[in-house]
Amino acid sequence: MSQLPEVINSSSYEVDVFVAPDEYYVIFSANRKKGNGRGDLYISFKTGKNWSSPKNMGSAINNKNHQLCPFVTRDGKNLFYTSDNDIYWVSSKVIDELKRTKG
Repeated sequence: MSQLPEVINSSSYEVDVFVAPDEYYVIFSANRKKGNGRGDLYISFKTGKNWSSPKNMGSAINNKNHQLCPFVTRDGKNLFYTSDNDIYWVSSKVIDELKRTKG
């Protein structure tokens, strides 16, 4: 068993991790200082043996509620997640867009 590095595991909480089938990225819910609400979805990309600093997945996904349970469909086309008591989905193209952005 190995723990993900401190860049992902913070002093806050990180829950409901989704690992891409090729282990290229992880998406998880966390309550971090610069979030949009009680818990946002973040993504971290693997480059070699290292993981990038997690990026907030943005206001198109995150809001004042608690986003949880991220899941990308087997065909890789859609990202599903929950926000409080509701289920949402967006195009997984957001993942590629976040990979291209800095910060």
